[in-house]
Amino acid sequence: MPDSELTRHFDAKSFSPEMMVRSAFYAKEAADLFAYMTDDASKEDYGTSLYWMGLNFGTLCRIGGGGSWTAQRAHEIAEQALGKCFAVRQEMGASQGKITEVLFGQGVLAFCKAEAMASGHVSPSSPEKAEEETKELREEALQIFNQCYSQFSEIFAENHLEAIKCITMIGLVCRRLERITDALEWCRKEVQGELHPRTQQALRVYTELVSRPRRYRVRMTVNAGGEVSQHGGQQRSACRRVKGLDIRLLTSCDVHGNYASLPCPVLTKNAFLK
Repeated sequence: MPDSELTRHFDAKSFSPEMMVRSAFYAKEAADLFAYMTDDASKEDYGTSLYWMGLNFGTLCRIGGGGSWTAQRAHEIAEQALGKCFAVRQEMGASQGKITEVLFGQGVLAFCKAEAMASGHVSPSSPEKAEEETKELREEALQIFNQCYSQFSEIFAENHLEAIKCITMIGLVCRRLERITDALEWCRKEVQGELHPRTQQALRVYTELVSRPRRYRVRMTVNAGGEVSQHGGQQRSACRRVKGLDIRLLTSCDVHGNYASLPCPVLTKNAFLK
């Protein structure tokens, strides 16, 4: 899966409702088409279409629905699609990696529903349980992503793209749960080389986390190997600014060999928060 998939689900605000409605519609059209084909290649495509249908409708739920679909209905469709995807892949005897991929999608869906509930797009069982049920969904998502990370690391490697995507999600969910220390640790694990797009994303998130108001001065360093460390200091004002940031035009290549140039803040060898 390309990195663009992560952007779609982790930063849904960058996508317009109209775009997500079209994405959900096309994924559903593809799934409906492949459902009538019986050869093995088409069945594999059917499973892939169902997977993307689950992710796209999950994202549509997260942003409050769109078109003829409410957030709640989008969640129901996503849940059904991922369930069918799991059944189709099991029937075909798909690899463990493909089965774990569906589990990852279910984690994304739990996260999306939690975001939708926190924003008031999806109703809890009762108004007074909104906060409790949102947290339960995030805890469920966190458990799934940890499980997927272990499985992908065993199937491929800890630095494989599939495993790194799980790290990204674990860090994001930890942020939502206000477990900032855990989020920082997972951001460090996400670093994959100074100019890797995912490293840049991890460093941006890390910068955001350590820039939050705190009682103590924080000093952050990034060595030549991309390893990040922080140090406590004297009590100071919560107002901080980041030094050592540079804006460069990066050329990235995704797993499919597609190249794209994008402006991206790059941390120089030593960066300090003051």
